[in-house]
Formats: sequence, C-alpha cells, structure tokens
Amino acid sequence: MALCDMDICCVCAVYEPDEWEVPREKITLLRELGQGSFGMVYEGIGKDIVKGEPQTRVAVKTVNEIEFLNEASVMKAFSCHHV
Repeated sequence: MALCDMDICCVCAVYEPDEWEVPREKITLLRELGQGSFGMVYEGIGKDIVKGEPQTRVAVKTVNEIEFLNEASVMKAFSCHHV
C-alpha cells in the first residue's frame, strides 16, 4: 500500500489570495450573462475596487469544478487590467 506524501497532497488545500483579488462583499451581481466553461458568468458592480471610481462594471465568473483553477492560472498570466 502506497503512502501519501503530505507535502504533495496538501499543496492544493492551502489557498493564498493574490493582492488584486476583490472581497465578495464588494461585488453585487446584476444579471446572468451566460454559461462559461466551468460555471455561470454574471454582470455585476464592484464597489470601491478602482481608485477614484465608486462603482465599476465587472464580469463575475462562478466556479463549478476544481479545473477552474487551471484556467485561473492561465488568466493570471495576462498583463491586462480587464482580465
């Protein structure tokens, strides 16, 4: 019987937020836009997420599957403020 290496198994269990992430309490969902690869996409309003702008229109992607983390990792590599 093989034993699990705890250092390898627990890597994904620890979530470390990035400095650009927005707290959920600052987002208000307005309407459903459609289905994405891993969940629903909504139009929303972000409150105080852009300096000098009290409200910002945003797209919010919800997660249905853990595979979204792979897509998020790719999206993090974009150097565009829209992603």
